[in-house]
Amino acid sequence: MRRERRSICGLSMGRHGALFLAIRHRDTFSTSVVLSGGGDIRPFPDNWGIKLRLGPISTHAQHWDEYTVINQVK
Repeated sequence: MRRERRSICGLSMGRHGALFLAIRHRDTFSTSVVLSGGGDIRPFPDNWGIKLRLGPISTHAQHWDEYTVINQVK
């Protein structure tokens, strides 16, 4: 399927994932639709099992900065 026919959508924290993927994979997605939710995971270090993937924010702040969608926007 061509990029022009592919979009991604997210609701709530899925918004973060949809934006993150759309920004990091511009060659794959032409459109990103976001509904509600946040663009920064750093205020939620104990939610959604994020620290299991990135490490605790207290010791792995750089990972949290790299993977929050707000820092992907240029």
